[in-house]
Amino acid sequence: MVEKYDIIKDETKMKEVRYISNMGKLQRYDLAIVEHEQEPSKKLIINLRKNRWTTIGKR
Repeated sequence: MVEKYDIIKDETKMKEVRYISNMGKLQRYDLAIVEHEQEPSKKLIINLRKNRWTTIGKR
């Protein structure tokens, strides 16, 4: 059985990414920080080791 998916959106954008690596007492942290697309006052933080993300910034 073949499933067909319609592509809703496919974009490529150039972004400046800041990579930060930090060694704690028990583990290493590798983070990527990207400016949020819709709100420049917010940042997108990506944990590269655990594949988790969040946004931080002023409301």
